[in-house]
Amino acid sequence: MPTNSPSEAPRPAALAFVLGGLAFAVAATLNAGGYRYGASDQAFYIPAILHHVDPSLFPRDWAMLGAQGRYFLVDEVIGTLVRLTSWSLATWFAIAQALTLAALYAGAVHLGRAVLRSPWALAAWLAALTLRHRIAKTGASTLEGCFHPRMLVFGVGLIALGDVLHGRRWRPVLLLLVAGTLHPTTAALFLAIVLVALAWLDAAWRRGVLAASAVGVVGTVAVIATGHGPDLTPMDAAWRALVATKDYTFPTAWSFGTWATNLAAPIVLALATLTRAHEGRLATAERGLVAGAVVLLFGFVASLPLIAAGVPIAVQLQTSRAFWPVEALAVLYLVWALVDRAGAPVVAARGVAVVLVAISVVRGVYVGFVESPDRDTLAVDLPGDDWTR
Repeated sequence: MPTNSPSEAPRPAALAFVLGGLAFAVAATLNAGGYRYGASDQAFYIPAILHHVDPSLFPRDWAMLGAQGRYFLVDEVIGTLVRLTSWSLATWFAIAQALTLAALYAGAVHLGRAVLRSPWALAAWLAALTLRHRIAKTGASTLEGCFHPRMLVFGVGLIALGDVLHGRRWRPVLLLLVAGTLHPTTAALFLAIVLVALAWLDAAWRRGVLAASAVGVVGTVAVIATGHGPDLTPMDAAWRALVATKDYTFPTAWSFGTWATNLAAPIVLALATLTRAHEGRLATAERGLVAGAVVLLFGFVASLPLIAAGVPIAVQLQTSRAFWPVEALAVLYLVWALVDRAGAPVVAARGVAVVLVAISVVRGVYVGFVESPDRDTLAVDLPGDDWTR
């Protein structure tokens, strides 16, 4: 009976990585309420992509659809794939969702392995990421039950942060520049952290980042001065009333509770990294990432006067999403403090990991199968009803 040679035998580490990825994908999908095609922002993406497939579609709506999608290449990329293959748009969206979950998992493992030592801590970190929730009063949730390009870019952003901690320099920047064509604002959040971290680590990068920032500021001022930049005319009362229907539009109107909720993440990140530094485990690259997170939050604070004044571009950028990657870093270091910190009781540390995994499983089963019994857990296409027809 033939046997596999040692080189052909499956590697346990690779097999564990694949099985872990499948478990993560299932848990994340269930905790997001399942997978749905045509939900949420896809109400905009689908007609925009179909227009690129067939320009005769939606002739009266393209003035709006085209303006919304001009800074994104998702429409053109998926539209081209639909044209070049016989696969439907629903199929390509399902593939894109699978790539998103793969990127999130690969990024989480890549980043986690740079900070965490034990497999228990890594399992706890991955389980924590599956617990979908909204970043308070922002336009971002930590997971989506449908394909959204910002989630794919978030996964790429985690890979980029891991790259910095693993000593890479150019790859994280290039990854985020490419990802920026899919969702510019999410890529910009991670790029800010990465560039600050690289400037923290390397004098040459520091000079380059400062020079690029100066050129960017001068260029922006010049474009605005020539009248080719964004309209800076403050929104009038009618516009404010319209956009204020979205509760994430004006963070200047946040309640004390919302501020306390969102500021909890940077506080946890600061305390956990101080503890790690006290134990002598905080690497220089980690200090750079924390510095990048701080700069990102200062950028959000600096945008508040412009948002309060109703400057359209400041409102449109949704700078409050800065709390999203900061929270992810905070959760990572909190897991380290609870599970992986030197001197932590082994039984208690493993107990934290087991509890987080159990919460992810139980919550996923409830949200995915029980909470909304009238909704399919996996809906890879539009329902065959009168409305769809």
